[in-house]
Amino acid sequence: MEVPMDVVDGRTQVTNGDLYSTKPGTLAGRYLRRFWQPLGRSQDVHVGRAYSRKIMSELVTVYRGENGRVHVVQSHCPHRATLLSTGWVEGDTLRCHYHGWKYDETGQCVEQPGEDAGFAAKICLRTYPAQDYLGLVFAYLGEGEAPPIRRFPDFEQPGVVEVPALIEFWPCNLFNRIDNAGDPGHIAYTHKESLRRSTGFKLAPPNCSVEETAYGTRAFEQLPDGTTIYPSHFHMPNINQVGARAQFKTASGEMKFVTGERLFFRVPVDDEHSVSYTVEHFPLETEDASAYLATRSERQDQRVAELRAHSEAILRNESTVEEADPTFTTQQMFWIEDYVVQVGQLPISDDREEHLGRTDAGIILIRKLWRRELQALADGRPLQNWTAPAGLNALGLTGGTR
Repeated sequence: MEVPMDVVDGRTQVTNGDLYSTKPGTLAGRYLRRFWQPLGRSQDVHVGRAYSRKIMSELVTVYRGENGRVHVVQSHCPHRATLLSTGWVEGDTLRCHYHGWKYDETGQCVEQPGEDAGFAAKICLRTYPAQDYLGLVFAYLGEGEAPPIRRFPDFEQPGVVEVPALIEFWPCNLFNRIDNAGDPGHIAYTHKESLRRSTGFKLAPPNCSVEETAYGTRAFEQLPDGTTIYPSHFHMPNINQVGARAQFKTASGEMKFVTGERLFFRVPVDDEHSVSYTVEHFPLETEDASAYLATRSERQDQRVAELRAHSEAILRNESTVEEADPTFTTQQMFWIEDYVVQVGQLPISDDREEHLGRTDAGIILIRKLWRRELQALADGRPLQNWTAPAGLNALGLTGGTR
């Protein structure tokens, strides 16, 4: 009898193929569930409303009680298996739309119209720890007691923290997004049109190196004057941090630029779809903060339908990046350019033919860290405790659009 290639001496050997699926019970799914994951923007989960959200191939119900606290419970009512998100939020309880069974914030059924007393005590929903942080709703879907949510001290500093409306729901696997976090070499080519429109300059591929850190990886580049900059940081297992620049009009009408930080939380919806939530921090206060927010509020229509339509037209060979609407912003152009190369990419697997080179060092290292952690999980060994230290922006993280 042949022994599968991924089992040696009775021990599971983790491969790139194990990174693909995050369904319940898979190694990657079990691993990601050990971290708090975002389910959406806090501002989109309204008081007194319930919503269905799909994450890692699982449906859950998200609702915000009348006291403002967010709750995450199982997706379907235990009575007749209808979606709980169609029901009513009453105080901090959730009532099913079908037959009125009501569940408190612990998941316990507390009311069953027409049923015998004592039946409700036997019924309880699965509940998941949930909280708001940095403008996002997070939940812990893993086994056992939830660890403290990972904090990002630099984003808790005074200033403006915003979660833009430009949310990226894309038809591609999570690792198509994660690989891109370790790939500064793509910028000069993938984003050539954005750079031409915004700066008029053509960039050469950066000469970057990458190293492991206490939080994941960081890429660094040596400039001609000897200065070392860190163009990107990858926080294990699925968060990317880069510099950000923004422009806004002050109260006096002057156009002003500001540099800050940007986090991308890459989250699997299922094995064929993923979503990316962005959190931005800019060190603005008082009048400048108000002016910045006013400018941003004028741009909340992010034209996602147009961006997706043009991106899909490119993939069908009916258009090109260069033919995109000239009124698209730099960030919107980045959306199109990244969509085309990542959605147009085959999903990571052991069968996908790749020839990684020196410029792929960041991708190689991120995959190595993932395989190392999944191997530890498969073997029952302790996992790395990744931490996000303060001061990453003080390490020379420079501005840029992505």
